Amino acid sequence: MRCLTLASALREEGATCIFICRAHSTSLTDLVRRQGFTLYELPQGTEPLTSDCLGVAKLQDAEETKNIIQSLPEVPDWLIVDHYGIDKEWKSQLRPYVKKIMVIDDLANRPHDCDVLLDQNYTHNWNRYEGLVPEHCRLLLGPEYAILRPEFISARQKLEQQGWTPFDPRKVFVFFGGMDPQNYTSKALRILRKIGDFAPEVVIGSGNIHREEIEHEMQFFPEGHLHIQTNQIAEIMLRCSWYLGSGGSITWERMCLGLTGIVIPVAEDQKSSCNALAQEGLHTIPEYFCESSIEKLYINYVLKLWDKEIMIKCFNIVASKLLELGGITKYLI
Repeated sequence: MRCLTLASALREEGATCIFICRAHSTSLTDLVRRQGFTLYELPQGTEPLTSDCLGVAKLQDAEETKNIIQSLPEVPDWLIVDHYGIDKEWKSQLRPYVKKIMVIDDLANRPHDCDVLLDQNYTHNWNRYEGLVPEHCRLLLGPEYAILRPEFISARQKLEQQGWTPFDPRKVFVFFGGMDPQNYTSKALRILRKIGDFAPEVVIGSGNIHREEIEHEMQFFPEGHLHIQTNQIAEIMLRCSWYLGSGGSITWERMCLGLTGIVIPVAEDQKSSCNALAQEGLHTIPEYFCESSIEKLYINYVLKLWDKEIMIKCFNIVASKLLELGGITKYLI
């Protein structure tokens, strides 16, 4: 999704963008095509797909990608790479076939061969890419470079003009990623209906394999709503007073609108940034994702939010002057 957002911003500046993705059951290739981009699809791999596995051997993936790039009518100005399984060795194989390389990363756990590196996460270690990128590499670090979809820019402008709606503890935004393979969404809904009266706004992706169970849980919330593969997330957030969900890219989208609450890092790459933000008091993380832990945080943290102080801090940490991706696209066009 963040690559789609960046590609759309680049297209508005006059760039031609294409995608190279590997086929697998939860890919968003149809969405990429519906948004008008050319997409080259690599054949489905035989290895298990994880966030840091390509589905095939790394050098095979590099070779297949190289073949596509060589078939293009002209040499690309930029190759933008967004995958935890791709490192310096892979990029070095592609370096002769593109003019420059940009990497989107969150982990700072492997070396890169790149000219620009973007890491939009908040951290207490701003030197963590030292020794992992070439000396000439330009680093774009921190939430001021957050890749936000246009709907969030519009929603933020609306919020700046109209202010926040009155705090309603029943209105909680629930999101654990589009796919949510571990089904945190259903567990969160079961916890909510045990600890109080809520009207949750829940968002899942069209490929969520637990959709039927989530729909069943939503029957216990007559004033709640389930949104599937929606492009109205920003407007939904504006109707909510607090958040219960995962870390990841959603962090900058909700903080852009001042939405804070209880965060569960559901993947290893989310832990560092989530913990750093928790140390700053910008959200809270439960010791255990269970009824007693969430209820305690709800009473002692969420119900004390409406002094606006924390919400304003969240609102300000994503710099409004860069919301339209000007801070990123100016380095690529």
